[in-house]
Amino acid sequence: MVVDHFFAIGTPHANSGGACQDYARSGLATADLAVGAVADGCSGASANTEVGAHAAVFAFERALLPYRHRPGGWFDAPFAEDFLAAFGASRVSPREDDYLASLVGFAATSREAAIYLFGDGAIALRYTDGRHLLIEIEWPGNAPYYPGYSSRPEVRERFLAQLSDPSTAVVQRRTEFVAGDGGVTTLASSSEARSFEALERGAVIRFQPADEQIEAMAVMTDGLARIGCLSAAEAAAELLAFKNHRGHFVKRRCLRALATLRRGGQLLGDDLAIAGVWFGSE
Repeated sequence: MVVDHFFAIGTPHANSGGACQDYARSGLATADLAVGAVADGCSGASANTEVGAHAAVFAFERALLPYRHRPGGWFDAPFAEDFLAAFGASRVSPREDDYLASLVGFAATSREAAIYLFGDGAIALRYTDGRHLLIEIEWPGNAPYYPGYSSRPEVRERFLAQLSDPSTAVVQRRTEFVAGDGGVTTLASSSEARSFEALERGAVIRFQPADEQIEAMAVMTDGLARIGCLSAAEAAAELLAFKNHRGHFVKRRCLRALATLRRGGQLLGDDLAIAGVWFGSE
């Protein structure tokens, strides 16, 4: 297994002299356990949410430490409470709005993989037969429930009051596709309503890489859907088109893909972060 990550500032933030509000980290927690996480600071908060993005990623890593020798059960209870406690303790700014950030993280071996998602984001899989699967979590008005809300009951209540139906508040989209010289061909797509209650402490999605013949897995922020005129599936196909799987394979691929897209006028419309693991053979 090889694990790597990448993050980049979007054109609007770069042009305004702002900070990149997305963040990513990855590494091997043990000889056979790959760990990675991305976080997305809220761009509309008029705050320094890059602080929250960094805090969320490091809190994820800290909370995972006691569970790293629990194959497949890394995010079982009480991981969510440990993550929220670590996130709450990671305060270097006195402003609550600086901590408005979503998180998507993973822990994976060659046989078991689990993803923990709090807020919004995307998951992409690449299979040995050339298929891809993209999973996206979408909240109403692109306003997710952030980890920082959990310690603020009054904010939680206001957030709930804004949902027309908390039992079907969130949409989980799945798109299966193949990518070729002619672009992306969708094989199947579906949408599933998820309740606020199911996601209030984060959601866990599990895979079995060896049994399902998954050769690569990545977690990404929602900047994936804001790369020029590309669809999220087209962008995922570009970013997961790895040619070489050694060392900084995610950084190499993302830098090359984004440079090519930029030459064609396809710019990053938002900050982007990605962390990925390669399960396939060299």
